[in-house]
Amino acid sequence: MFENSKWISYSLEKDSSVKTSLPSPYIAKTFSLKEKPSKATLNICGYGEGAYYINGSVIPDSFRPTIPSLISKTVIYNSYDITEMLKNGKNRIGIILGNYRCYKECSMLPEPMTQKLILQLDIGYADGTNYTLVSDGSFKAFESPLLFSATTFGEIYDARKEIPDWCDPEFDDSKWLPVSEVSAPEGKFRKSDCPGVIKYDENKGVEILPGLFDFCNTTSGYVRIKISGKCGSRIKLDYSERLTPDGMHVDMSTYLKEEKPYPDMYNSAEFILNGENDKVFETLFALYGYRYVEVTGEYDSIELTAVTVHTDIIEDSSFISDNKILNGIHRNCVRSIKTCCQGYWVDNPKRDAPWLGDEMLSAEAIAIGFDSFEVSYENMMMAADLQNEYGTVPSILYSGKWAYDKFIGPEWTDGVLFHVPYYTYKYTGNRKIVDDMWDSMNLALDNFHRLGDGGYLLNQKGTGDWNPIKYGCSLEIVMTVYYRISALMMSELADATGRDSTRYSELAEKIKSEFRKKYIVDGEYKAEHISEYITAAYAGFLNEKETESAVKKIVEMVKADGMSITFGTHGNRMFYDLLSEHGYQQFVFDVLTNDEKLGFAQQVKDGMTTLAERYAYATQAIMSLNHHYLSHVDTWFYKWIAGIKINGFGYDNVLIEPSFVEGIDKVKANLHGIRVEYDKKQIKIDSPYPFALKLKNFEKHCNAGKYEFSLTA
Repeated sequence: MFENSKWISYSLEKDSSVKTSLPSPYIAKTFSLKEKPSKATLNICGYGEGAYYINGSVIPDSFRPTIPSLISKTVIYNSYDITEMLKNGKNRIGIILGNYRCYKECSMLPEPMTQKLILQLDIGYADGTNYTLVSDGSFKAFESPLLFSATTFGEIYDARKEIPDWCDPEFDDSKWLPVSEVSAPEGKFRKSDCPGVIKYDENKGVEILPGLFDFCNTTSGYVRIKISGKCGSRIKLDYSERLTPDGMHVDMSTYLKEEKPYPDMYNSAEFILNGENDKVFETLFALYGYRYVEVTGEYDSIELTAVTVHTDIIEDSSFISDNKILNGIHRNCVRSIKTCCQGYWVDNPKRDAPWLGDEMLSAEAIAIGFDSFEVSYENMMMAADLQNEYGTVPSILYSGKWAYDKFIGPEWTDGVLFHVPYYTYKYTGNRKIVDDMWDSMNLALDNFHRLGDGGYLLNQKGTGDWNPIKYGCSLEIVMTVYYRISALMMSELADATGRDSTRYSELAEKIKSEFRKKYIVDGEYKAEHISEYITAAYAGFLNEKETESAVKKIVEMVKADGMSITFGTHGNRMFYDLLSEHGYQQFVFDVLTNDEKLGFAQQVKDGMTTLAERYAYATQAIMSLNHHYLSHVDTWFYKWIAGIKINGFGYDNVLIEPSFVEGIDKVKANLHGIRVEYDKKQIKIDSPYPFALKLKNFEKHCNAGKYEFSLTA
């Protein structure tokens, strides 16, 4: 692919009134076809971001199409069937290039570069002949109205510079200038099969104060505005998840205090009016995380509509009960996973940084809730592309910043290489992600041994139990826990795929043995904090008696903290399963529904519609109110309340064992087609797979089909 194509670019002088850099060009070419083609495929990469048009119309499914990558390693391109968009005679292809993160000042990208594109259009005719159009110096360019664009920083758009018919086949571009052929990046091309970013839904804003709009839900995307005003009027939109304490303005102080090259354009957009009445503006490339938008500038009338934008992942499972708090927690988990999915799972939409540790923590919730194989597979291919010779991957998926010197270890960045393939295979039965990641997983596992200086206790360069309210966790304990979990996952995956698991099972036992030598003293586990008990018991470091003691200790400590979650993300990841496996489903439910203390229930009580980055979101204002990495709680509803447990990989061994707790009388759940519904009197099951049903004093093996069982007998 692209053997005869050239990378092309067109550089524009920045507008001194904008005080930013890298305005966007129109790039286009008119070409003729002898007849309407029987097949036309466009392969294209517009880097850092692109908008693609044929004969004046946007190519379907090409909104924010570019998947950013470290292009010294990999260039990811998209393929589109545009057969129906072409016609006999003149046609015109057009591109607007944006910046994404490809600007010199941004600390996230290690490779400063200019906007550039490459394309190949393959045309097939009914008579068997072919025609190929490639990008080269024959394309022409002109300045577009987009004066500035850069992911979460925003966009500046001058409607006075619009050329409405710029991509019309009859457009006269004789005054346009030729593009430049530029050097190719070193990375290898790879076609993306990841679902595209889509405009998911819309809702009108409520003007709660003059120029201040509330969209009632925290979301990702942008607002479309319909506006009338004088030509030359400059309108600015500031996006935020919060209001200032007085409720009068959006709170722009809530953004992380990282270095920003354009501090006046951060989660903002500016539109310069051309005097047209009811002029509609939509950002081309910018992504925002927000609930509120504040409009400043002079205008006669304005209407705002929120457009939610995320990757086209399908919500393939569902859960609902007669408990409003559980329903609210589930809704917030689903909404955060969806709105944080932007070709990969971002740290939060207002920041747009795909921390791999976050995806690791959410891996099972994503695999249970969504038809997400393609996007998870794409993420793992990108991670494998970036893996260094030791086995380490960058903390941020497409970046070299913080790549190999911080947050490294199985409990954060590198653990994603095991968790995503493991849970994706478990809930899809598709082993391709395991087979294609096998070498990368082995390389990472070997690297953990290197980080331990040849031993099995890890304590270097990790994060520990991230984000605790009160109790943290020893770095050595949590790193070593995830080291063992990684080995155990490899052992299970090896058995499931016909590989020899001996190496991995033996490694898991060596890790356990060394852990016990240090931390089990006189038959007692020497730990201090809740997460140290949770993680060690979950990873199987403790014997049966020690585990029972640890679980009781966890319960006592949580009760002492007022039935609240005071531990960090890794304790949160394992708490629900560990306690439920030991019969404490009611206790877990009581903790989750406690809306008087910090936790998920309090967020639901406060009207939140997504998961906060921290439980103490009200006092730690710089943190996001839309973050997916605590979403593992959603798996508890499926596995323990509905009781749908998938043993092994795929659906050969399905167990349905619901937990009946006080506070829930009715449940209706669907996990990838396995449907469970119950009330106090009966349970209904509709499964496309054979399953075992386990109730109190009752066990039955059933073929695929629909069943009803009494719960009162």
